Amino acid sequence: MVEFVPVTRDDLETIAEIYNHYIEHSTATFHRRKVSGNDMEEFLFLSHPRYPSFLIREGGETIGYCFLSRYKNRQAYDRSAELSIYLKPESTGRGIGPVALDYLEDAAKSSDIRVLVGTLW
Repeated sequence: MVEFVPVTRDDLETIAEIYNHYIEHSTATFHRRKVSGNDMEEFLFLSHPRYPSFLIREGGETIGYCFLSRYKNRQAYDRSAELSIYLKPESTGRGIGPVALDYLEDAAKSSDIRVLVGTLW
């Protein structure tokens, strides 16, 4: 069973490893060089009341992460957020992405976010 756990600073290196896979093997991140755990804090919030970040875990193992972030820094977009979901390669194709999307939609609704934006690869 998949569970979602709030991200802590201790999780950032694990998250960077997952993210770096997509830097090396796709164009999904728009980054060209690997990032560190500290770099992840630039766009993944820790303990933010409006834009949460979650580890995706299964059987006690981290298999991915997902988060909401501010879409644009304009008042008219205050009810909008960008969503991101990243899974370890061996966890793709198993229906986990839609479960994470549903979870983020619920988190967005509880923060009065009504529009979600995402880029699909």
